[in-house]
Amino acid sequence: EVLANSARIDALHAQHRTGRELVHLDYGKLNGDLFGLGVLRGSLFTLLFNRCITSGVEIHEGCMASGYIQTSADVSLTQPSGRVAGQFEIVVAADGSRSQLRQVSGLTRRIKEYQQAALWLTGPCHSEENRLLQMVDTTGRLVGILPVGNNRSSFFWGITHEEKQRVWNDGLDVWKQQVVAFHSAAEEILSDIHSFDDITFATYRNVRMKSVVDGRVVFIGDAAHATSPHLGQGANLALADAVILADHLAEGGGYAEAFVNYRDTRRAITRYYSQLTGMLTPFFQTQNRVQQFGRNLVLPIMPKLPLIGKQMALTMAGLKAGWFRFRDDQYRTGTETNAQHRDGKG
Repeated sequence: EVLANSARIDALHAQHRTGRELVHLDYGKLNGDLFGLGVLRGSLFTLLFNRCITSGVEIHEGCMASGYIQTSADVSLTQPSGRVAGQFEIVVAADGSRSQLRQVSGLTRRIKEYQQAALWLTGPCHSEENRLLQMVDTTGRLVGILPVGNNRSSFFWGITHEEKQRVWNDGLDVWKQQVVAFHSAAEEILSDIHSFDDITFATYRNVRMKSVVDGRVVFIGDAAHATSPHLGQGANLALADAVILADHLAEGGGYAEAFVNYRDTRRAITRYYSQLTGMLTPFFQTQNRVQQFGRNLVLPIMPKLPLIGKQMALTMAGLKAGWFRFRDDQYRTGTETNAQHRDGKG
């Protein structure tokens, strides 16, 4: 179902606006059958939601959970009004990077708000196929195009918080002209956009928790470890969280043991991506000429170095030796190829 609602991605290609290549990472260099998928989170949500419906999951709409109360026997969710929404054996908190449940848990270690942000949209695109394209220049601008299936692409235009109001004041037509002047292929993507209401202003934040477990409550996805989107691993990390948590719960040792095993299994990889995206975000959208010079000098060299180049490709693919330890064929990360890495040797 995901394959039918996504686009095959074989490589990440970053270049300077002048056409100079900065970095090219190919999934095939890790394994000839390995590839990524460009897929919208909305598409994933729809597929998962439909699966919940057909599986008989009970869903309560208009029931925001803003807090929880625990006892030795259960955990209750509370709404902003103070009303108790229900009592449960466990709660899986998956309420995103601005998680209200995380806020009341008292387990937040750090939340870093970035000055960098982006304008995101989806539109028709025939110019890019099978790769994620990223383009930079000397102004600190970062543009990206990711095919997501059905001849459509996700497009992002990097800006800062301070720039947003100026862009809105100048008007949509002025902004479109700036984008097309930067990268002419964007003209087709912008053809569906008729108002700033069609565009998402996406802010970045980096979230770390002291622990993703609080008694009967466990945090997954962006609620547990939100990062900037520069490595495109947010959805991957969330899906892997869910699979691994479900697997530990299925072992039958009780929720407390399952939560601890999940926490210990996921700690290293989520910390790695949190730290790495924290470094890359200002590095790619910097207006500092010294940082730009270093980026433009070092990036083209790194993929050509044997160990570093492979590590960069593994990072892009969400794989690294020791991160994925599969006990049997039940554990998959989405493709037959990844199942070949059960021994943890990449």
